[in-house]
Amino acid sequence: EHLAGAAIFLDMFADQSEHGLEVLPGQSVYTHHGNWKMQAENGVDGYHVDVVHASYFNLAGQRARKAAQTSGKDEVKAIQVLNPQLANGNYDLGNGHVLIWFDVANYRDRAAGMQFERLVERFGEPRARWMAARLRQVLIYPNVILFDGISTQVRSWRPLSPDETEVTVRCIAMKGESPDQRRRRLRQYEDFYSASGLATPDDLTEFDACQSGYYGRNAQWQDFDRGMKRGHVGADEQARAVVPATL
Repeated sequence: EHLAGAAIFLDMFADQSEHGLEVLPGQSVYTHHGNWKMQAENGVDGYHVDVVHASYFNLAGQRARKAAQTSGKDEVKAIQVLNPQLANGNYDLGNGHVLIWFDVANYRDRAAGMQFERLVERFGEPRARWMAARLRQVLIYPNVILFDGISTQVRSWRPLSPDETEVTVRCIAMKGESPDQRRRRLRQYEDFYSASGLATPDDLTEFDACQSGYYGRNAQWQDFDRGMKRGHVGADEQARAVVPATL
């Protein structure tokens, strides 16, 4: 009941495996300067991606082009989500839970995408496309996000003070997946997330700068109304394909 509309998107993740899920060794715990709510906002915000993470996507593109030009091998095959022509959106799932999603151009380079036909056989194409061909990040309010896109991560956090937050991240995977799927999942994870990745330091720098701005006293409120005019009540076409009575 508490999960409301978020439950179906969590099921989409769990159902990718017929054998269950497992947390892979090597969790990371770190602290950052910033209020805990920034973690919740950041994980379901699409505006910051192409600006804050520009260096990551530029490097991924250069790596792919170099591999193609030299007949080399790109072990990571980072997913491509910056094409403005691809469908994307945010859903209010109830009880504070939120989903952000993007269609992925090269979804077959994802661990889930490598078994796309199998998912179609089990669930039909509309649901399989949601499971494997779309980036999905689900905020379970107030302090957990499931990332299923660039790689797969469960992130949780807790406030240590009004301006300091402790974050715990874990890579979660499908039991019984093939060695190629596991390798792809891990390479994409370490490329983007945590101390080994290029994106987490970007976000932490962003949080630090935002928190410094929050110390200002002239403005009492943070403005979050950008894009609100595009919102509408009820499910859109993509949601109705799999959850006609849920959203």
